[in-house]
Amino acid sequence: MSGLAERLESLALANHVPLSVHFELTHRCNLRCFHCCTPRDDGDELSFEEVLSVLEQLAEAGCLFLTLTGGEIFLRDDLFEVLGAASRMGFALTLFTNGTLIGPEAADEIERSLPLRVDI
Repeated sequence: MSGLAERLESLALANHVPLSVHFELTHRCNLRCFHCCTPRDDGDELSFEEVLSVLEQLAEAGCLFLTLTGGEIFLRDDLFEVLGAASRMGFALTLFTNGTLIGPEAADEIERSLPLRVDI
């Protein structure tokens, strides 16, 4: 790890700042991969307002890196609103997806949210 990264991590730890957060938006998935460790859909996930509240709390706490994961995040009808809110709050975004639901329109929305990475 570089000196700068080590200093940032030490500072965040000393000040109880959640430097990096993985936020599981849903358990739903359109695939049933044998190796997956995500529980099957239990039908219970946070509303957009609840997700927005969590994002606001993370931003206030100083979170820098935010990974949105699931299940399959593109199964959320409000994903693009979530991406827009997270982008406006200044998070360095990473998206975890299986990629099967990304068509041209979704790709355009991803581009608008300016993620650091999209991991498939």
